[in-house]
Parts: sequence; C-alpha cells; structure tokens
Amino acid sequence: MVGGDSTFFDVFPTPFIRGDAATALDRPENVVIDKTTAINYFGTEDALGKMIQVRDKQFQVTGRVRTFSAEHTLRRPPGIPISGIKQWYADWILTNASGTSLYTYIRVKDKFSTAGFEAAATKQVTNRWGWKGDGAPRYFLQPLTSIHLQSNFPDEISVNGNMITVYIFGTTAIGNSHTRLHQLHST
Repeated sequence: MVGGDSTFFDVFPTPFIRGDAATALDRPENVVIDKTTAINYFGTEDALGKMIQVRDKQFQVTGRVRTFSAEHTLRRPPGIPISGIKQWYADWILTNASGTSLYTYIRVKDKFSTAGFEAAATKQVTNRWGWKGDGAPRYFLQPLTSIHLQSNFPDEISVNGNMITVYIFGTTAIGNSHTRLHQLHST
C-alpha cells in the first residue's frame, strides 16, 4: 500500500464511494482502500469500519475509493497515513534527505517559480543536513503529466511507458492508415 497524509486528497482529488476525503487519513490507524482491495480482503465492496491487518498492525477502513486506472501514476490510493507506517522505517530514512523513500507532490499556482523553489529546497536541505560539495542531493520538480512517458528514474513508483515507443507506434499507425486509404481508392 502507498502511504499518504491527510492532504493527499487535496492534491489528488479522488471520488470517494464511502467515507470522507477530509478525514480519511487524519489518524495513524486509518486506511483508505479501493474496490479491488475491499473484495480481496472482505469479499464485499462494503468495508467501511472494518479492520485490516498490515504487518501486524490493525487499521480501520475509513474510506473506499474507486479502483485507480492502470494509467494512474500511483496505481493504488494512498492507503495508509505516513503517520501510521513510519514505525516501519529505519531511523536513517526518517532523518536524512539523500534517499528516494518518499515522494512529495505539491500543487502550484500559475506563475510559480520552479527554478526558485528548486534552489530554495536544495539550499534548505544542504544547510539542514550539512551536505557539502558535489555529494549534496539536488532537489527538482517534475510535472506530474511527464512522469509516465518522460521519466526514467531508478526508483519510480511504477513501470513507466516510453515516448519513443509511442512515436514508433504512432508513425506505424499513420503509415498503415495512409496505405489502407490508398488501397481503398485504387480498387
């Protein structure tokens, strides 16, 4: 399950079938599931209020959302609040900024300065953790719409597509379409 916090549904508006998006992840013992998970665990879609066990910890189902499409970047809803799963993380994960154990998504307003934000975030982390030289992590923003076809980082949440493959299939489809039209007009 993917972790999130109480603001997840502000950033990723998700239609709730049952429960309340505003409070679904506001306590460490809450969990939000989708239809597929509800049926797998309980044999029914109606799972609100039921308990689910994950790694020897009990969570109460406080929301159910529709199953995310296969094209969705996250593939699953945010499931468990970060406050409920951070006990499973090693201390070094919670106290350093060099890894990719957590993804952070932000909504920005028009005319937002991406470069300014990236510089400020990198400087803040460098100063906070005492990084020096080229070994310091560099923080950057990536538009959500570019992740699936234009991103290829080693720790992606899910397998990505490839823009070159899209171009190849698109070109092939156009070529085949042209050939068929020509054949239809010549018979």
